Amino acid sequence: MLSLESSNANVESVVYNLHATYDDPVVEADDPNESFTVEITSYGDFDIRVEAQAGSRVYVQRAALSDLLKEGHPDWKRNSAIKEAIDWIKNN
Repeated sequence: MLSLESSNANVESVVYNLHATYDDPVVEADDPNESFTVEITSYGDFDIRVEAQAGSRVYVQRAALSDLLKEGHPDWKRNSAIKEAIDWIKNN
């Protein structure tokens, strides 16, 4: 699951640009009440380009899926199931 919590109340939508092998590699989320969440599955690590639309401005970030998962699960080192999943993604 990918999500974006933003302190910028003007964020209207978030576009996640996934790996080209996905059937739908561009996924848009437009519900701030759900933290712009989308659910994905993955066979390994890859870079994701995240674009947050706020009015006429677009904020862009690129990061590895494994890094985004670590950020989204701050206790990942203490949770063996999450640690194992992130380690598997990072190594594949």
